[in-house]
Amino acid sequence: MKRLPDTELEVIKALWDSGADTPRTALEEKLSSFGWAPNTVNTYLTRLVKKGFASVEHRRTGNLYTPLVSREEYQAFDSRV
Repeated sequence: MKRLPDTELEVIKALWDSGADTPRTALEEKLSSFGWAPNTVNTYLTRLVKKGFASVEHRRTGNLYTPLVSREEYQAFDSRV
C-alpha cells in the first residue's frame, strides 16, 4: 500500500462515506466544496482505481465506484486519516 496524496485521500474519504456502488455524480456532489471540475474528480477516481484503492463498474448510466481498501486498513497504514 502506498500513501495517497491529499487530494486522492479526500476522494477516497468521500467514497468511504458513500459506500459501495457510488455513482461518480454523487462523489462530485460530496466533493463540491473543493471546487474541482468533474474532470478533476474523474482523474482522481481513475488514479485510485489504478492504485487498487477502488474499483469501477461501467454502466450505461455512468460509472459506479466501490472502495477496495477500508478506512480502517488505511488508518493502520497512515495516521493522517
